[in-house]
Amino acid sequence: MSDRFELADFADSGSDWDNGADACAVPPNMRGGEEKERLLRDAAGQGDGPDSLDGGGGGETSGGGGGGGGERSNVFVVLLTVLSALGGFLFGYDTGIVSQAMVLIVSDFALDDTQHELVVSSAIGGAIVGAVAGGALTDRFGRRPMIILASVVFAAGAVVMGLAGSWEVLVVGRT
Repeated sequence: MSDRFELADFADSGSDWDNGADACAVPPNMRGGEEKERLLRDAAGQGDGPDSLDGGGGGETSGGGGGGGGERSNVFVVLLTVLSALGGFLFGYDTGIVSQAMVLIVSDFALDDTQHELVVSSAIGGAIVGAVAGGALTDRFGRRPMIILASVVFAAGAVVMGLAGSWEVLVVGRT
């Protein structure tokens, strides 16, 4: 198996296992032997044992921490998929709402074409910056603090847009 990526290699890469930063790393006490092979099969979706992710009993690899079965992990995956799709729908909904609101914003702020384009596209620019920086920041600080930060930034942006007196402030709020 020397040409295959192994989860144990990832665990030995100097990552910080103790703070839970690496969700798919193999803890040092579980490396080697049959346990290692089972984890690799499960990660590849080829598990056939009671602890595999595609069904069966309930071990540490199935469904978020022991006790749950394969059915629980399937429900969890479906829930994550639905929530991810919902995020995409909301981003599209925001784009549609802004296109309708721009009729009033252009007249209220007396925007020219360039300013109009900047107000509309600033949210996409902010999304690009967030996507690029998000992974590194999450690795450094963890999931929970970054979700809280994203929520605070979102709420602050809404307040800034609500209080905007100029198109520049509106762009900052949308970013």
